[in-house]
Order: sequence, then structure tokens, then C-alpha cells
Amino acid sequence: RLVEIEAILRAESDERRGLAAELKHGLESAAALREDLVATERRAREAGDAQVQEQLRAAFRDERALWDAAIAEVSKELAGLKAQLLDDAGRQASERGAQQATIQQLR
Repeated sequence: RLVEIEAILRAESDERRGLAAELKHGLESAAALREDLVATERRAREAGDAQVQEQLRAAFRDERALWDAAIAEVSKELAGLKAQLLDDAGRQASERGAQQATIQQLR
């Protein structure tokens, strides 16, 4: 009878060890799968972040180019206005000189 009970206990113990090993293997597989999924999600997020970052850089470059073009246009217009003012000032000085000469002749 004792031998029978020992055999039953040994069988139960072996079965439980087998179940524990299966459970451990299942948990390790689930943990590895979870780590793979997390790594895949992280890589996808990093790729998305890199794409957004590149799009922002391109947008900033485009914005900078627009600002540079606008500044160049304003500088060009300003130079034209300065030249026109200098021309007008020279013409007015010339006219004043002519008027002074005419006044001098009339006196």
C-alpha cells in the first residue's frame, strides 16, 4: 500500500513539475512576444517621429526661404526709393541753383 502511495505521489509530483515547466515556458514566450511588440511599436514611433521631424525641417527651410525672398524684395525696393530720393534731391538742388542764378541775373 505504501509503495502504491509513493508511486501516486511521484506521478503527481512529476506531473506538477511538467505543468510548472509548461507554465514557465508559456510565461517566457508571452514575455518575449510582449518585448517584441514593444520594440516594434517603439521602432514605428521613432520612424514616425523622424518623419515628422524631417517634415518640420522642410517646412522651416521653406519658411526661411520665403522670409529671405521677402527681405530681398524689401531691400531692393528700399534701394530704389533711396536712389529716387537722391535723384529728386539732386534735381531740387539743381532747380534751386538755377532759380538762384536767375534771381542773380535779375538783380
